[in-house]
Amino acid sequence: MDTIENNTDKDRQEQDEIGEAEERAGDENNDAEEQHHLDCNIALLQYSVYLQKEIDRREKHLKQLPNIHRQYLPFKKMLNDVSKLKLAVNTNQILLNDIVSGSIYEKHTDYLHAKFITYTAKPHHMSKVKTTIEQIVRDWSKEGEAERNECYLPIISELKKHLPINNSNTSKEYQVLVPGFGLARILLDVRIKVCKSKK
Repeated sequence: MDTIENNTDKDRQEQDEIGEAEERAGDENNDAEEQHHLDCNIALLQYSVYLQKEIDRREKHLKQLPNIHRQYLPFKKMLNDVSKLKLAVNTNQILLNDIVSGSIYEKHTDYLHAKFITYTAKPHHMSKVKTTIEQIVRDWSKEGEAERNECYLPIISELKKHLPINNSNTSKEYQVLVPGFGLARILLDVRIKVCKSKK
């Protein structure tokens, strides 16, 4: 009898130890996930600081050109383009700040009001921020309409060929898998243009 009770106690103790180890691993995973989320948000907040370095470099090089070389270039237009780029970066930063303010954890909100002098985000995070801006332009802006049509219209055309929604069997529901749908524009277009629904 003592042997059975000892085995049961050992089993319970082992199960408790396993449970505690799993809980610690879960906490570590949550901490790592929270840190990754913070790193991504910091990269979004440091976008303009990151790009300002590149803009300053371009402007400096342009202004260092001797007058004799400037005459062969659309120099004033190039300087104007740099000014437009600065304005665009600042506008993008406002959007990114709004995105972060809606997603950052309460305990990290101090970052929203930080004045970043230099960027500390990892290069791969900054690359993802630039890609996100490009996707926003492609998926949701008038300027991105041509690229959006080039990317999405062939998909929509093919779906329309294979999913004749406007037939007599309107009660049948169709399911369309949309893998890697970026910022959801293709998902919305499939729903509205192919399935003829706004739900």
